[in-house]
Amino acid sequence: MDVYIDAARNKIGLARRHLLMLDSFRAGEPGEREDIQLNFEGVLRNGESAADQLAEAVTLKLKLGVRNPSAHKVIQALTDSDVDPEPFTAHLRTWVTIPIVIDAHKRRRDAVHHHYEKRPYKALGTWLLEPQTVNGTPSPYDGPLDVHAYCAAYVNTLDLLEETARQLENG
Repeated sequence: MDVYIDAARNKIGLARRHLLMLDSFRAGEPGEREDIQLNFEGVLRNGESAADQLAEAVTLKLKLGVRNPSAHKVIQALTDSDVDPEPFTAHLRTWVTIPIVIDAHKRRRDAVHHHYEKRPYKALGTWLLEPQTVNGTPSPYDGPLDVHAYCAAYVNTLDLLEETARQLENG
């Protein structure tokens, strides 16, 4: 179980590093597109991967038997069972319901590059994401769609995953 907790912490650190690297690309030039996309996707990929690593740790600790666990699958399995997992999953439960996490989960599942405009928005010096739907309805996330602000907001949610890791270790 500790190996999954350590892996989650590493992924959280990587997501934060991608955010810092992303911040250095603000000129809005077409030549920055690859670096912007690399770091944007790095934030989302590593954040969700951290949640999945913690889901694996929760699955092992609670002997849930979830195959290929993701945070969403584990929370659903806990909802469907009579296992009382608190406090191990309280923060993870909250994390999967945050609007930007829901939105980012959908973006990551889709072909992420389709969610960029083809040119930068020069006034902001950044790239914009397109609004999207989740399960046929507008995304619950209604915050900024420029990649810099979006990634900063997403990385802020990772504190909940760090707390999940702490509670798993101490519980």
